[in-house]
Amino acid sequence: MLYSAGVHTDLTGDVTNLSSRTFHDRVAVAAGLTAIGIVPLALLPESGYHFANLPKLVILLTSAAVVAISLFVRALTAPEGINPIPLPLLMLVFLSVLQWSRALSPLEASILLFCMVGSVTISFGLTTAGQDRDQVVRVVVVVAGVVSLIGVLETLGVSAAQLRSAGRPSATIGFRNTAAAYAAGCLPFAVYLATRRSALDRLSGAISAPIIILFILYTRSRGAWVGISLAAIVAAGWWLFVGGRGRKALPGRSVAITAAVLGAVTLLATMQPSFEDTTVSRLDEKKQSIESTVSSFTTLGGDRDRLAIWKHTVEMISAYPIGVGLGNWSAFYPAYDRGGVLHLNSSPRRPHNDFLWIAAELGIAGLGLFLVILFGPVYRAVRTTEALPVAAGCAVVAVAAHAFFSFPREQSAPSLVLWLSVAICCAGTSERRSIHPTVVWGGLLILCLLGSVYAWRAQISDLHFAKGLIAQERKTLVKQEAEAQSSLDYGPADHRAFLLMGDALKERGAFREAVDLGW
Repeated sequence: MLYSAGVHTDLTGDVTNLSSRTFHDRVAVAAGLTAIGIVPLALLPESGYHFANLPKLVILLTSAAVVAISLFVRALTAPEGINPIPLPLLMLVFLSVLQWSRALSPLEASILLFCMVGSVTISFGLTTAGQDRDQVVRVVVVVAGVVSLIGVLETLGVSAAQLRSAGRPSATIGFRNTAAAYAAGCLPFAVYLATRRSALDRLSGAISAPIIILFILYTRSRGAWVGISLAAIVAAGWWLFVGGRGRKALPGRSVAITAAVLGAVTLLATMQPSFEDTTVSRLDEKKQSIESTVSSFTTLGGDRDRLAIWKHTVEMISAYPIGVGLGNWSAFYPAYDRGGVLHLNSSPRRPHNDFLWIAAELGIAGLGLFLVILFGPVYRAVRTTEALPVAAGCAVVAVAAHAFFSFPREQSAPSLVLWLSVAICCAGTSERRSIHPTVVWGGLLILCLLGSVYAWRAQISDLHFAKGLIAQERKTLVKQEAEAQSSLDYGPADHRAFLLMGDALKERGAFREAVDLGW
């Protein structure tokens, strides 16, 4: 990073005068960095059913709305400007909005749409505002280090780190696979920071990177392991063929220290988890150790029915090449399952593969746009000699590989890291585009404001839904019916709130009202 007389290197890689940054730029930067710092840590400790993702989504969209307002006003006052968002990404957002209009489950569709919109707005907003890129990386790495440290302590059984979870260890993210996706996306930035000239940056990266790796190993998330392995291969290839040419070999002392740290991390990772987890998604016997987790790749049943679900999803895509509508995969899937995976206590909400999920809901065109916007910038980034775009490209590879087995697209924390990485890869390569920034930021502003309202109302609705579930367990029908009604009134409600309401009506003998519910 370059420092001289109020000058810094911004996210585009250009040298920018700090004094030239407008008030609107500073507001956008403050809101963007706030989201990067707070979203991964947000968690409701006791209340709410969607106790992790909805609070994060509220913060994400509120911050994104501030970013969009600031840059929209700046675009109005600027005589001309450059739209930093690639056209394929704008087309993907537009297609998602169109498919959102077909949603059968407003809550699920809204989470998918606004999680992407909020992440894109913040990520490309920081690029537009000319924020110091290393400062962004510092925030990403420090927060990821804190989250990972909590996850490590959680695994070791430290009581203060036993936060609410749907599957341990998850730190503040809520579920271990989601936490692993987030950590895997942040790891390349930690490695990048460890190579900077600043002693403080090197120290931050050197401390955070091993903690992040240890946490990823503790999650036993095979998708994340594949992701960071592929990212490491990309980084090694870049160093051998592009970045390392003409440079001195790595000092033997640095190599020895790195090897020793990785060895210590691997040794610590062999420890058995010390937490107590009674959730449905707790670690099974196939993932209690690193050896058993690796062997589960080839163990019968180790795919957790993913291959069958993927096969049926491909059938759905063949039948609906233009997509079934945003958030509608779970509604259409039973027609293709034919008793293969579905049973009384199990009904998949997603295919555990974001690429197939996008193809099923947004159509073949949506998948094509997604692939172009992910891997086009990555291809350009790894051909440069600069380290940060390569780190960002490795982050995209890590999260995308994990997305092949999981669902980071609907989760605020990994989604933000993914689109921030894409924005860094795109920075400095965007030419003047036909769509004026006023139109771009105006459209994103409308979506972010709408999303903020949706997220806040969904959060309140979710709190009532959770209270209704507790009342159902305690068989207090009046409370159950009242909370279910409040959840539906606030909306967009979890579709299961209708079932909760119907159960209360049935139990008190109001059969006709229960049958007519929702019509």
